[in-house]
Amino acid sequence: MNKFLLVMLLLSVFSVRADDEIAVMKNEAGGFVVLTQNKCPIPQSDDFRLAYTGNNDIRIFGCWKLLSTDSKVHVVWVTPDGDSHYRTYSVDEFTVEKII
Repeated sequence: MNKFLLVMLLLSVFSVRADDEIAVMKNEAGGFVVLTQNKCPIPQSDDFRLAYTGNNDIRIFGCWKLLSTDSKVHVVWVTPDGDSHYRTYSVDEFTVEKII
């Protein structure tokens, strides 16, 4: 991912409000994974939404999508150095905050 896309992704997260959060789960670092209803800013990812994770010191951003074929949350995380990592999570791991 080029630096422009990374900057756009980071800037969009700063506008996330609590009412944009739709589901949350605890992560292994003692923080949370938060799924939002905000559109993912990466081009050609129209059906993805913005996600972030971290603890008090670190935030990592990404884009998520729920696939009905397997009932899993699919997330592409983008680290601050621009690397991307693909993860899937069980829907059951999340606490729903708001239904969209």
